[in-house]
Amino acid sequence: HAPLLRGRELNAYLAAGIDNDHELRRGDEGLEKLRLGVLPLLKVSSFGNYARAIVPELLKAPHLEIALCTDDIEPADLLENGHMDRVIREMLYHGIEPALAIRWATLVGARHYQLHGHGAIAPGYLADVVLLDSLEEVRASEVFVGGQMVVEKGKLIAPIEEPPTSMPIENTVHIQQPLTEDALTPQAPIANGEIGVNLMVLDPTRLTRLAQVTAQVHDHKVDLASLGEDVCYLAVVPRHGQPHAPAVVFLQGLHLQRGALATTIAHDSHNLLVAGRSVQDMLVAIQALAACGGGIAVADEGKVLGKVELPLAGLMSLKPVAELAVEMQQINRLVAELGIDHRARGLSTTNLALTVIPAVRISDLGGLLDVATQEFIPLFYTL
Repeated sequence: HAPLLRGRELNAYLAAGIDNDHELRRGDEGLEKLRLGVLPLLKVSSFGNYARAIVPELLKAPHLEIALCTDDIEPADLLENGHMDRVIREMLYHGIEPALAIRWATLVGARHYQLHGHGAIAPGYLADVVLLDSLEEVRASEVFVGGQMVVEKGKLIAPIEEPPTSMPIENTVHIQQPLTEDALTPQAPIANGEIGVNLMVLDPTRLTRLAQVTAQVHDHKVDLASLGEDVCYLAVVPRHGQPHAPAVVFLQGLHLQRGALATTIAHDSHNLLVAGRSVQDMLVAIQALAACGGGIAVADEGKVLGKVELPLAGLMSLKPVAELAVEMQQINRLVAELGIDHRARGLSTTNLALTVIPAVRISDLGGLLDVATQEFIPLFYTL
């Protein structure tokens, strides 16, 4: 992860041994990294499509070797638009020859990660083969896995083994500290008056920045309305048995108007992340996920409006993708009713604790983190 990293800082980063990046944001950034020996991994996800800003610039290179990938695709999006086939179609949109786009989606990545025997049709390679009806539409007609046909004329013909649901599934939501409303409410160092607050601002690109605002304090608690429009609480609750209390900050830009959204999908440490306008609703959403082993929960007015249970590590479901897609679409509708209008609404907070994406993030180890310096930022400062 190195979005927007350029110049000397990029050189130092690469000297540490990094050789690929799937977080490109700009075309000139991608070209610079390509020239320095980085393998760009171009992705299309439910959160957006940066390929359209990057590919035209990369095409200026005299020799272009890149790999294609996906990242965070919602179930319904996966069913409707596809997976790697979708990314290949995006390359064709930019005029890339089908054979080259398919090479980028198969062989280049396999070679980079030294997955010997993968990525090509040749002696000594695994007999995993996809036959297409059309190179332009990239729709699978027949699929062979290990030499055995599993898809014929676009239809699955091989049985899929049911997951071993009879085996016990451990609840991986282990919250050690007793959670109360006070634990989810930032305590100001002054009893009453005005104080400076460092605020995380979420941009539509999912990048963040730091803003400084003045807040009103009453009985050591910040008046949320005094921070300006569109500000909510954001807390990361340790769920892997860590002994420390939740870290709580203030977030602007999520557009949450009421209620709370909680998730155990919180890249990449996957603690429990909850955003809310009401600490009561935040607590309700947290308790719902702790009880079911993780997932996504939406709460408002003291009640759970809906949830998607992800019992496998709080990240995965045992349900068929079509069934899971319906559940996620319902979550998206509920979240939209609370005001969130970002792409992939139910997953809109999942990277706010990803402490490698600029410019500030939240960490369970100390609250607001400056990504560039890896130093923590005090939530409050004296005016």
